[in-house]
Amino acid sequence: MTLILNHYFTLIDKSFPQKEELLKQGFKLHGPKYHKGQGTSAVFVLFPKKYFEYIWIDDLEASKTNLLQLYKRDSKNACKYGLCFTGTIPDKHIRDFVQYVPPYSPNSQIMVLKESIDDLTMPLIFVDIKSKDPKASEPQNSKNLSADLLNPQEHFFIPEDLKSYKIPEYFKFLFKTVDP
Repeated sequence: MTLILNHYFTLIDKSFPQKEELLKQGFKLHGPKYHKGQGTSAVFVLFPKKYFEYIWIDDLEASKTNLLQLYKRDSKNACKYGLCFTGTIPDKHIRDFVQYVPPYSPNSQIMVLKESIDDLTMPLIFVDIKSKDPKASEPQNSKNLSADLLNPQEHFFIPEDLKSYKIPEYFKFLFKTVDP
């Protein structure tokens, strides 16, 4: 099985300055959702197959004790992006990852690229390995979401500046094609 982009996040200011522009462009927003124990909250822009997430720190102490320590990415020179894939990590790279169980979702099975936790100049990269079928994690297949929350898939995009960040070669496919 290959790795498939599930979603990406952008760390933002808690005031969510992007909100008005997203609404003006016609995007539907879902949330906010509090990530208990991680110290973050997020608003989601959902598409049938993928989504992007605007995430902010709202509990600094929880963020400081969490493996991801997203508060560190809230500095001037840090990369504000995170990339989440579903699928299977190639065997030759599995040792490069550490398991992360989000406190707000104890049944999740997420592997985080160790280097991306420590190297704040690269996006935080993680793989949801619980789903054997990546289609199961698509927003359109969630029993907890109504179809009216979904934006048209053709509006999904990858931020251009993501290409300028350090990303391991086996994730570079992300920039070659983004299927709608």
